[in-house]
Amino acid sequence: MAEWGSITPLDLEVGDAVAGGQAGEVIASDAYTVSPGSLSTEFTATPSFPLATVVTMVAPSPDWFTGVAGLDLRDGDACIEEITVEMWPYDAGTDSGVTYTSGNQDTSPSGPIAPIDGTPFTPGVPLGTMTFTLLTSATAVPAAGVLAMRVHPNPFNPRTTVSFTTTVSGRGAVRVHDLRGRALRELWRGHVDAGRFEIPWDGRDDRGRLLPSGAYLVAVRVGAERATARILLAR
Repeated sequence: MAEWGSITPLDLEVGDAVAGGQAGEVIASDAYTVSPGSLSTEFTATPSFPLATVVTMVAPSPDWFTGVAGLDLRDGDACIEEITVEMWPYDAGTDSGVTYTSGNQDTSPSGPIAPIDGTPFTPGVPLGTMTFTLLTSATAVPAAGVLAMRVHPNPFNPRTTVSFTTTVSGRGAVRVHDLRGRALRELWRGHVDAGRFEIPWDGRDDRGRLLPSGAYLVAVRVGAERATARILLAR
């Protein structure tokens, strides 16, 4: 996330926590590409999971990021109506680049995550703000939707099809990542209603280059629903 801006494999780790009853849901949004500007997404907080952790890469930095960790969205026994927090820069400790546009220089072994208190940022000036606003509240939480996906054939050569069925409507995307979580190809982005969909992939990246044999991750998102599959390209 800190080096490439990818939500995968971080979303897989959170998804495992959700499946194990240790987290509520994955919070994700589209890429933030215009600054200054704003971006928004929706998620559900519950009495069992009232804390929010949201992070984002600071692009195109070596491994800098910002966000909030364990932000309590409660106001006594109720949810807060709105809270705005300032975003401060942090170094993930995985890259040794010293400037905003430094090339990849892996740090081995990785260092600890640490705040950036000086250059190239202005001390005492946040990178931006993050606002959490209560949209609706309910005494009962609606049942979660179901997003089912299948990639066939798998292994494949030269092409395969990503099939997914969603029970909700919303904005979504289908992306291919390498095993480090770097985004390689956006296969689809848009709005869908509940139903079944098929998206082909020809084994190429966003620049039209043939990818080599190996394992990849296909991630499907519709609204708050997420599904990921590991696939094998065998040339």
